[in-house]
Amino acid sequence: MSLGSGGLTLDCEAVESFSSSNPPSPTQRQSANEETDLVAKALENISLPDTDSNGSAPSKPPKFIRSSSSFLRVSDLNIEGSAPSMSSSSETLDEQHCSEDSFPNFHHPAADPPPGVSHDPREQWIALDNGDGCHAPIAPFAVAALVQSAHQLSGSASKWTPDASTAKWIEQNENGWDQCTWKSPNDDANGVWKNFPQAGSAEDDRIFVWSTTFSGGGYGSEIPAVRVAGIVPTSAKDLMQLLVDSNRVHEYNKLSLGRTDELILQESLSSDGPFGGITKVMTSQTTIMRKTLQFTSLMHARETEAGYKLVTRAVESPFGSATALKSEILLGINVIWRIPGDDRRCLLIAVNHIRSPFVPMMIAKRIGLQAATNFINDIRQCCRDK
Repeated sequence: MSLGSGGLTLDCEAVESFSSSNPPSPTQRQSANEETDLVAKALENISLPDTDSNGSAPSKPPKFIRSSSSFLRVSDLNIEGSAPSMSSSSETLDEQHCSEDSFPNFHHPAADPPPGVSHDPREQWIALDNGDGCHAPIAPFAVAALVQSAHQLSGSASKWTPDASTAKWIEQNENGWDQCTWKSPNDDANGVWKNFPQAGSAEDDRIFVWSTTFSGGGYGSEIPAVRVAGIVPTSAKDLMQLLVDSNRVHEYNKLSLGRTDELILQESLSSDGPFGGITKVMTSQTTIMRKTLQFTSLMHARETEAGYKLVTRAVESPFGSATALKSEILLGINVIWRIPGDDRRCLLIAVNHIRSPFVPMMIAKRIGLQAATNFINDIRQCCRDK
């Protein structure tokens, strides 16, 4: 029988046999005891590396602290097929070290809800982080699926209904530049961008507005979403930087009480990063009619061939104030396209799908349309004031 540790091997049977055939004298026993004490004291000061079955130092097991993590709702994203092969365990774990393939939410979507949220078997959640500063393995796949879903929604004309003003303009302007809001200049097979307005024309101030509702009965599907588009007098890069920078929100949102970056998952726009672009969890507060609304959201920003894309979605997390009225950005999209040959303007397409207990359902659409139009106007004014 052998006992090994850190390269030290003892043959226990040989030691036992030798001890039986050669009993030590009292003097030898005292000397042996003293040597044993010296060895024990020496071993107290030696730090041997942990080893796996192959004798190699293993990596530290991941820590998943559910109570400190941020969770994203993903039941509408269909990410099961795109995620890596992971454990199907449905155990709910709290502040435990476990093997690499054993965390629901952390490694694969699960119905296990975030702390404080009621269980709903129709929902799926993923953890964005481990609660200790590192992103969850499933998180990049979920963010990629969110970006893909945002692309399909914002670019599908058949899903949207124009408001009265937009519908009238489209009827009077066949092959008008509203079509530019559906296809980027890099994907203009039909040449619609040749009709894009010149700088200084009356069309510089136009805002197109659409709305839609969602079928399927998913979370927030009863609330209308709004899509707006307009020309902004700044470069695509400058507009992206304005919208991403939490310290500049007050420049275009006078009702904002501030926005704070709580968790940075990727700081740069690099496509080589784990998320392919800036990814963070933020809290923000806004005052409306003497009430403070709070949003806790994931924001992801990435560069595209035509410009930039920003996607926002509500998260459940330990961040924020317990006294503010919780509101949710079910989906926020800002598509920013460069205008060919014009680095002083860009095209902004914004989609807002917001849920707030403060807004009665009967007026949610009207308020959403007005807020989306104000957003474009406020951004324009901010850029003109620079």
